[in-house]
Amino acid sequence: MIFTTTSLFIAGLIATIIPIAIHLLSKGKPKKIVFPALRFTQATYASTRRRVTLKRLLQLAVRIALVVALGLALARPIIAPRSSSGVSRESEAGTLAAIVVVDSSPRMARVRNNASLFDSAVATARAIVEQLPKDAQIAILSGDALEDAFQTDRVAAKTRLEKLTITHGGRSAADSSRAALALSEKSEASAREIYILSDATRESWNERETSRFQRAYDGAEVKPTLYFVDLGDSAYRNATITDLALSAETLSSRSSLRVDVDVERVADVDAELALEILLFNFDALPEKTDVAALANNDKNAYRRETQTLTFSSGRSRQSAVFYLANLPVGTTVGLARILGADALELDNARPFVVETTDDWKTLVVAPEPVDERALFLTQALAPDDERRLGRAPFELETLPYGAADDQTPRSLFSLAPRDLQAYRAVMLLDPPPLDDATIAKLTAYVEAGGGLAVFLGAAVQTNLTAFQSADVVRLLGAKPVERVRASTQLAPQNYDAPILAPFRPFARDEIPWDAAPVYQYWRLDELAESATVVAPYLRTENNQTGDPAVLENLLGLGVVATTTTPISDLGADRSWNALVSGDAPWIFLLLVDGIARRVASGSASILNYEPGERVAVRAPIKDFPAVATITTPDGEEIATPTDVERRQIRFPGATTPGVYRARTRPNARGEAINAAFAVASRAEEFELARYSDEEWRRLWRETPYKTLELHAATSELDKARRAGRSEPYVALIILLAALVVLDVRLSDRFYKK
Repeated sequence: MIFTTTSLFIAGLIATIIPIAIHLLSKGKPKKIVFPALRFTQATYASTRRRVTLKRLLQLAVRIALVVALGLALARPIIAPRSSSGVSRESEAGTLAAIVVVDSSPRMARVRNNASLFDSAVATARAIVEQLPKDAQIAILSGDALEDAFQTDRVAAKTRLEKLTITHGGRSAADSSRAALALSEKSEASAREIYILSDATRESWNERETSRFQRAYDGAEVKPTLYFVDLGDSAYRNATITDLALSAETLSSRSSLRVDVDVERVADVDAELALEILLFNFDALPEKTDVAALANNDKNAYRRETQTLTFSSGRSRQSAVFYLANLPVGTTVGLARILGADALELDNARPFVVETTDDWKTLVVAPEPVDERALFLTQALAPDDERRLGRAPFELETLPYGAADDQTPRSLFSLAPRDLQAYRAVMLLDPPPLDDATIAKLTAYVEAGGGLAVFLGAAVQTNLTAFQSADVVRLLGAKPVERVRASTQLAPQNYDAPILAPFRPFARDEIPWDAAPVYQYWRLDELAESATVVAPYLRTENNQTGDPAVLENLLGLGVVATTTTPISDLGADRSWNALVSGDAPWIFLLLVDGIARRVASGSASILNYEPGERVAVRAPIKDFPAVATITTPDGEEIATPTDVERRQIRFPGATTPGVYRARTRPNARGEAINAAFAVASRAEEFELARYSDEEWRRLWRETPYKTLELHAATSELDKARRAGRSEPYVALIILLAALVVLDVRLSDRFYKK
C-alpha cells in the first residue's frame, strides 16, 4: 500500500494521542474516605467499576479508530497489485524504475505551435519527472548515449534534462529505447516504466531498429510498462537540401568546381524557392562557424550564386547545378542554403570546404607505345574536350621509361633529378625493373614532397628480384613477392582514405565492385610501418579481406600510391582485370582520379564529413608538431595530440555541423598547419515523413504500449499508473461515518443520565 499524501496519514497517527490524552485526564485522582455505613456496598461498587472501565476503553478504541480512519481518508491510500512473488510491488526493493527517452535527433528541431518538438519533449519529460514518486529511480536517455545510467536523485535528473541538446549523428529513438530496456534490466525494482518522447516518423522508427527493440522487449525478464508520447503531426511545410555533391574536394587552379544540390519540398501549395551558394575566404571567417553563424555572416561572402527552383504541391524534388570557376588558391568555405523560413530550418543550409592548389603538372610514364598504353589514364584524368577548353584539372605529359642504351631523346631514364621537380606528380604504368639511379632520383623526388603513383603489371615478372631490392621496397613500402591468379575484386572496408574520397557520395552498397573484377595481381609482403592498405582484395572463399590492392606509403614529405594490378593493358586485353572494360567503368574513373589527386596534391585530406566520422587532417610538414588546436563551430578550442609518424591530425569529436579549423604553432622551420574541414548532417536525419495509423499499428504488432497525449501527458499518466490498483477512499469515508455514528450511540448509551 502506498499513499498519495503520506504526511496526512502520519498526522492521523499522531492525532490518536488526543483521545488517549483526554481519556487519561478525565479520570482524575479520587480521594479516599472511610465510610463505615457503606462498607456493605463495596462488592457492588467493584463490579460496577469494571463495567464502566470497559465502556470507557471501548469508546476510546472507537475514537482512536475514528482519527486513524480520518488520516487514511485524507492520505488517499492506493493498494498496488502483487507481483509474481506475492509481495506488493511497492514493498519490494526499488519502488519504481522510470526511464525517460527523449528523441534528440535533428528532425526534433521542427517547430510546431511556436515551439520545437525537442523543447516540447524536454518540457513533458520535466513534468513526468516531477510527478514520479520521490523514491523512484530515474534515468534520462537521448541520442547522445553519454549518460545511460540512473541519476543519483530527482535534482540530477532535472539537471540532465536541462543539458540535453539536439544530437547530430546520434542514435535513433528506437535505439535509445532499446538502450532504455537494457538499463531497465539492471534495476532491482519490480515496477519499471519507460517513457518515449518522440514522433512517429519513419526514420526514427525504421523497421530494422524497431524490430531490434521489440525483440529486446520480448526477451526482457521483467517487462516494463511502455508509454509513448507522439510529439509530431503531418501538418507541416518544409524544404530540405537532401544532397550536395562536389566534383572534387581538392582541385587545381585550372579547373572549376561543380556543385550539385538536390532539394526536396513537402507542402500543400505550389511555390518557388531561391537556392543560394555563398563562398567565404577561410581567413575571414567569424569566431563561430556553425551553420547559423555562417548564414548570418552572408554579408562577408566574397561570392554569391543564386538559382530559383519551382516546386509543385505535395512531395516534389528539384536539382540545381552551380559551376564555380577561378577559385583562389587556398581554402574556400562554402554554404548552400534555401532562402526563407519553414518548419525545420536546420536542413535549409549545408556547409562545405574545398582546397585549391597550383596547377597539377603530372608526368605519366608508360611502356611503348606510350600514347596507347597511357590512353585510358590520360583520358580519365584530362579528357580531350576539357583540355581544349583549358578546364582539365591535370596538365599531363607522357614519356617512355627509356634505358641506358636507348636513343630516345627524352625519357624517365634521361631526366635529371632537377627535371622531376617541375612535376607535382609522377605516375608509372606497368614499370619494368628500374636501375639504381632512377630509383634514387624517384626516392629523392618523393622525399622532397612529390607524389608517385605506381601501377604494377606484367613487366615486374621480367626481373622480380629487382623489385625486391631494399631501395624499391623502401620506396613502395612493401615487397612484391608473387603473381597471384584468382578472380577477385577490390573490397574497401571504409572510405576514410583520401584516395577513396570520390566514392564517398555513394552508399557502400551502391558501388558494384564485382562489376570490375581482377584476375591477376601482385601480392605484397613486408609492409612498412609507414604504409597503409587503402583497399584490399576480397577473399572469395570465405568472403574476407585479402591481399592489398591499393597501398599508400608516406616517404619524407611525399606519398607513394601503389596499385597491384595494371591499368595499361592494350585494347580489350582482360588478362589482368576488367577495371576499364567491365560493366562499371566509372569505378575505374573514380579510382584513378582519387589516386591522381592524392599524389598530385601532396598530403591532401578529406575535407567534408558527416557527424561522428573519423577526421584526419594531413599536411606535408617534415617536423610535424605533436599537438594541434581544433576550433569547433561553437568557437571552443580543443588541444588534440597528432599522429607525428603519419603526419596527420586525428579528431574523433566532430559532431556539430559547421566548419572546423585545425591549427598548429610554427615549428623550427616556420611551418604551421592552418586547415579547415566541414561537417554536414545526413539528409535522413531531417526526414519528417510519418507512418499512417495503420502502418504504425502494424509496425508495433503485439508489443504493448500506452499512448499519452502531449498536452495531457501527466494527467493521463496518473490515470494509467492507477490502472490495476484499488483506492479504498469511498470505503474509508463510509467507515469514518460509521465510526462517528457509533461514537455518538455509545456516548448516548453510556452517559445518557
